[in-house]
Amino acid sequence: MIRVLLFIALVALTAFGVVWFADRPGEVAIVWQGYRIETSVMVAVVAVAVVSLAAVLVWSIVRTILRSPDIFAMFLSHRRGVRGYLAISRGLVAVGAGDARAAKRASNEVERIAPGEPLALLLNAQVAQLSGDRAAAEHAFRAMAERSDTKLLGLRGLYIEAQRRNDPSSALLFAEEAAKHAPDMSWASQAVLDHRSATGDWAGARAAGGPTSSQVLSTSAVTATVMASRRYCGDQATRWSQGEDARSSACESNRTVRYTNSATRRATRPSWGMGNEP
Repeated sequence: MIRVLLFIALVALTAFGVVWFADRPGEVAIVWQGYRIETSVMVAVVAVAVVSLAAVLVWSIVRTILRSPDIFAMFLSHRRGVRGYLAISRGLVAVGAGDARAAKRASNEVERIAPGEPLALLLNAQVAQLSGDRAAAEHAFRAMAERSDTKLLGLRGLYIEAQRRNDPSSALLFAEEAAKHAPDMSWASQAVLDHRSATGDWAGARAAGGPTSSQVLSTSAVTATVMASRRYCGDQATRWSQGEDARSSACESNRTVRYTNSATRRATRPSWGMGNEP
C-alpha cells in the first residue's frame, strides 16, 4: 500500500513539473566549438532526462558484465547448495527407513557436492552405523568432534560407539569432555555420575551431578546419603572425627531432595556419636 502511494505521488510530481514548464516557455542556447544550439526549455529538460537515463542504463550493463563471474559463481553455489540439501534429505530418509544402499548413494553424492558440511558428516556417520562399519562411524564422529559447531554431536556419537564396543573408560572420557564444554548437557552429566557411582567414587559422583535434571538430582542425593552412611560406619573414634562431615553430606542430600527420608535420618545420627543426642 505504501509503495502504491509513493508511486502515485511520484507520478503527480512529474505531471506537475511538466505542466509548470509548459506554462513558462523559454529558450536555451548552447554555444560550443563554434556551434550554436537553440531550443526550448521543455526540450532541453527532456533531453537531459533522456541522457541521464541512457547513462544509467549503460552503467548498469557495464556493471553486470564486470560482475558476471561473481554472479555465475553465486548461481553455481546456490544450485550446489540446493542439490546438497536434497541429497542430505534423501539420505536421512533412507537411514530412517533402513535402506543402506540408498543412504550410501546419497552420502556419496553429498560428499561430492558439499564435503565437510555438518549435516554431511552426520549423514556419513549414520550411514556407517547403518552398514555396521564401526570404524567409519567413529572416524566421522571424530571429525565432528574436532569442529566447534559439531563438537557435542561428535562426542555423543563417540560415547555411544564406546559403549557399543564395551569400552567404559573411553566412554567416560568422551562424556567428561562433553560435560566440560556443556555442563547443562544431561546425558553427559548422567553418564559421568553413573560411572563414578558404579566405581564407588561417591565424591566425584556428587560433583558430577548436574542441577538441571531431576534424575541427576535424585542420584546426587543418594550419593550424598551413601557418603554420610560410610562416614558414620566404623568405630567410635571414626564417628567422632568424621561425624561433622557425614552430617554435612547428609544435610546437602536433604537440601537437594527435600523428601529423601533416608538423608534426613543420616543428618541427625552422626550427632549422637559426638555426644549431642537430641
